[in-house]
Order: sequence, then C-alpha cells, then structure tokens
Amino acid sequence: MANDPLMTSEFWAITGSAGNGTLFTFMPNPAGNANAASAVAGLKASGLPGEGYTLYACAAVQAWAEAVNRSGSFNADRVASALRSRPIDRFDKRRDNSASGFLVYRWRDGHVERVKKY
Repeated sequence: MANDPLMTSEFWAITGSAGNGTLFTFMPNPAGNANAASAVAGLKASGLPGEGYTLYACAAVQAWAEAVNRSGSFNADRVASALRSRPIDRFDKRRDNSASGFLVYRWRDGHVERVKKY
C-alpha cells in the first residue's frame, strides 16, 4: 500500500505490467467530476495529464484568480480577505476541500481504478 504520489501515469511508465495490482490512497479523483471535464480536456489538449494533483492545483489557481478579481489587487491581505468573503465551490466552512477523505485505488493494465471493497 502506497500513498498519493502513485496517482500519476509516470508510475505506470516506469513499472509497466509489474505495477499491476499496486494499491495506493488518494483523494477523490477530480478527473471523474463532470465540473472538471473542461479543465481535463484543456490539459489533455495541451499535452498535460488531467490526473492526480494537477486538477487540485488548477482549482487552487482558479480560486486565487477569482479572489484577485474580487479584490482588484494582488495584495496578499486583500486577496485572503476576498477568499473568505464568499464561498468557493467545493470548499467547506473551514476553507478545506469538501470532497470526502482518501480512497483506495489500484493500478490495473495501465489504468487507475477505485477499489470499492478491500
């Protein structure tokens, strides 16, 4: 059992079929979320994988950009205040990701699948 760094196609590129059955934990995969479909398509069109932390990083940049627009400034205090001023989709009251905790995944034949029963 490994952890989240295995949620990348680079793992399979290195291990090939020897990686079959490897279990690891990761947050709910945002690539399967319909709200992320355009971001995944845009990343893939640019030759970048829409996997792992990539989409979480994109969401963080979008939240920051929205706060910059709200505040009209790059000043850190103003941006932070703007982030707190209104809810941001998918974040809870504490400003943490509202998606449920970690799940278990498995590498199988070059693809990641969620393990529902273990």
